[in-house]
Amino acid sequence: MPEQIETIAENIRAQILALAPDSVRATVESLPAVAVLGAVAAVALILLWVILALLGAVFGGGKKKMEPDDAPVEATFRPESPRRNRDPSRAEPARSLPSAPASPGDLRARFDDALARGDRLAQSNDHAGSVNAYKQGLDFARQVAFAQPESLDAQRLVAKALHKVGDGSARAGEGQVARQHHEQALVLLRRMYGGNQRDPGVARELAVTLERLGAAAAAVGDRANARQAFEEELRIANSMASQETSDLSWVRFKAVVHIMLGNLNDPDSRAHYEQARQLFETLERSGSIQSQDSQTLQQLRGVLGAA
Repeated sequence: MPEQIETIAENIRAQILALAPDSVRATVESLPAVAVLGAVAAVALILLWVILALLGAVFGGGKKKMEPDDAPVEATFRPESPRRNRDPSRAEPARSLPSAPASPGDLRARFDDALARGDRLAQSNDHAGSVNAYKQGLDFARQVAFAQPESLDAQRLVAKALHKVGDGSARAGEGQVARQHHEQALVLLRRMYGGNQRDPGVARELAVTLERLGAAAAAVGDRANARQAFEEELRIANSMASQETSDLSWVRFKAVVHIMLGNLNDPDSRAHYEQARQLFETLERSGSIQSQDSQTLQQLRGVLGAA
């Protein structure tokens, strides 16, 4: 063990002699290797103590307790908050609380107002303005339907608004837009009718929608789609007439559809005119025929008699 210590001491002495300046080298050369090792160890211990003392000072080891006299004196002057010096013209606007969503009743009232405004604008020939009003009504109707997804009446509001937008667009010369809205109403009403085939209101609205689309198709020479729409309308009218035997309005409905099918000038046109004549005569015998239908009946008799 002493030999190992002496070897370590000699190595350290050699390194110091290699690195130390001349003034230190002379002192080291005069000392034995073991003495040099002891001096190095002493210096190392002193350095370790200094390091530990510095660490204690940094991390609060030597922090003294604050006495009352050492407490910081409160400043008597405090600068004004920068927020008080802001330009009033650049002040942030007051934040309002979010408003509560409108109730279905409020939305229904807004729907009625929008459609009434659209009707007034249409009467004054402001067709673009009427379409915008109808579109607002459509938005309110959709909100009602969203709030009441199971309500049949809410769905009918949407269909009604779609028809209003379609009719207004047609008056404004936007035939394609009109047809798109009527077709949207058709999809909605078909779904409603599928689940409520005994509801005369839904059936009537679906039949009227088909009649509008059929007339629009016939106006542009699309007889195939016109016939398809009229025949579907006729099936609905026949079904409702068999259910609502006391409601003669379905008899008139059937007569009008037969006339429209006859106006397509297809080979079965005369047969449809004949059906319309018989239905109007049924209304005539019941005493419930309207004056305009009486005129239509006379025209049918003239056409069929001259053919």
